[in-house]
Amino acid sequence: MKRDRMIPMIPLLLVLLMLIGTTASITQTPAQATSPAQDPRPEMVYLPLVVSSPDTIKIAAHFPLSGSLGREGTSMRNAAELSLAQQPQVAALRERGFEVVLAAYDDSGSPTLAQRNAAEIIADPSILCVNGHFNSDAALAALPLYASVELPMVAPANTAPQITDTFTNTFRLVGRDDIQGIVGLRFARSVLRASSAYIVHDTTTYGQGIAEVFRREAQQQQVGIAGFVGTDETADFDRFFDDIRNTNPGVLYYAGNAAAAGTFFGQARDSERGAVGSVPFLGPDGLDAPELVQFAGNFGVGIYYSTIAAPINTFTTTQQLAFVRDFEQRYGALPISLAAKSYDATGLCLQAIARVAAQTEGLPTRTQVLEAMRQLDPYQGVASVYQFNANGDPELADYFVLITDDDAIWENNPLIFSGVFPPPTP
Repeated sequence: MKRDRMIPMIPLLLVLLMLIGTTASITQTPAQATSPAQDPRPEMVYLPLVVSSPDTIKIAAHFPLSGSLGREGTSMRNAAELSLAQQPQVAALRERGFEVVLAAYDDSGSPTLAQRNAAEIIADPSILCVNGHFNSDAALAALPLYASVELPMVAPANTAPQITDTFTNTFRLVGRDDIQGIVGLRFARSVLRASSAYIVHDTTTYGQGIAEVFRREAQQQQVGIAGFVGTDETADFDRFFDDIRNTNPGVLYYAGNAAAAGTFFGQARDSERGAVGSVPFLGPDGLDAPELVQFAGNFGVGIYYSTIAAPINTFTTTQQLAFVRDFEQRYGALPISLAAKSYDATGLCLQAIARVAAQTEGLPTRTQVLEAMRQLDPYQGVASVYQFNANGDPELADYFVLITDDDAIWENNPLIFSGVFPPPTP
């Protein structure tokens, strides 16, 4: 709703001239503002003039915009911006006197920076919803602060089970690690025909968590565990290769980020280092980035990875094709697969905010928006239709397995396997 504001007693003519020269879209900061000139004519009659200024509603886009994950985070930020420009709820909110803007924050994939940004976000009452983060470690660092003020977070990429299991203000648009690990193992067993697996993880919350799920499912499916190793090594994996060769696993599974995985698989395939032969390589969605093949060098073709967002080369609907076209025209690059999820996350935020704004006077509160998110009807987004269970997980989530090829365009990697799975029972 609009709030009236009284202009100080200044000459009416001067006020009118100022209004003619200023548009509603320009907001001056205190440093930019100037004082009106002193009018030497004390006989001038002063009249109060009332003008209206729109309240501001912000949606935070909290992604890594710099560092090793900058490409992915920037693509998701751009998708959030595109969504804000295209969603019909923005026009409806503006008709009610609200200005709607995107507030972009760079966490660089760092939990420390994510937490620091989160403190700034919750201190700004105009931020009513968060679209983020890219990696689960950053999200888990920020979430306690969001939860403390009932600020809803829509997660377009976070797969750690704790995101929704621990926090009641979260809504996840993708699958979970405890299902993605199952998908990876079932793919290894049914498609790769692997009877044993050697598992390596990077010791992060993400990497270790998904590796443990993969191991547990392997045990349940009678797939042997040739090895299970955690390491924070990113450059030299030579000390692992003797054990891998000796156990001769049916699949080599690495849970971590794309750069480290590419280095690991590249060294493993190098006949002068790992020399592990024809063992298939597989990993989770942390490998879903061009750095995988860049760091693998000459050995980057033929690596399997599971992921939780449909590759854009499988988009076929009018809405999906329009999203890819509009994104490429606006930003000069193809969106990553998760960018469509970020587009949808912004749309969900806007739908909840608009619903509250239509029913209340004044600026919606975070608590009202959170409650509206819980009551939303199934939402038709670009990437999927979303309907949440009581835990904030999608009632059904898509999972995919792709393989790297020699095409320079990462988004063209071939799709090998897909499936739809429900989340675990809360």
